[in-house]
Amino acid sequence: MGKSIKLFCIPYSGGSAEVYRKWSKSLYSDIQLFPVELPGRGKRIFEPLKDHIDTIVEDIAATIASNVAPNDDYAIYGHSLASLLTFETYYKLIDNGVHTPQHIFFSGRNAPQNMHNKTSIHRLPDEQFLHAVMSYGGNTHEIAEN
Repeated sequence: MGKSIKLFCIPYSGGSAEVYRKWSKSLYSDIQLFPVELPGRGKRIFEPLKDHIDTIVEDIAATIASNVAPNDDYAIYGHSLASLLTFETYYKLIDNGVHTPQHIFFSGRNAPQNMHNKTSIHRLPDEQFLHAVMSYGGNTHEIAEN
């Protein structure tokens, strides 16, 4: 067994740190799991939600910085929207003088430079927007009519 590493996991949009807690059963014992709870979610439900990426990133960076000593190895993982938060948090940590993580993991999102899947569905008139959303599947007509 090697040196221990801290793994900070940032939840996806609307998710709580709780989604990562079950990972601890599957990780090697030298990986310390640190699910990051965002304001307004889970154990921080009574704190106001942050609605700007800069303030969310500042919060995440502060959480990581307060749990990482200068000689600690650490990694950051983000899924979906949290991939973007992870990316921005990396730079915020560096700006704040925190040493770089050993690893950064991104999942569930295209790379920032990959714009070929960019859509404008959100700009469609309501009826066309609803039709586009329904074409993805997973919704019922009762939901669409509500």
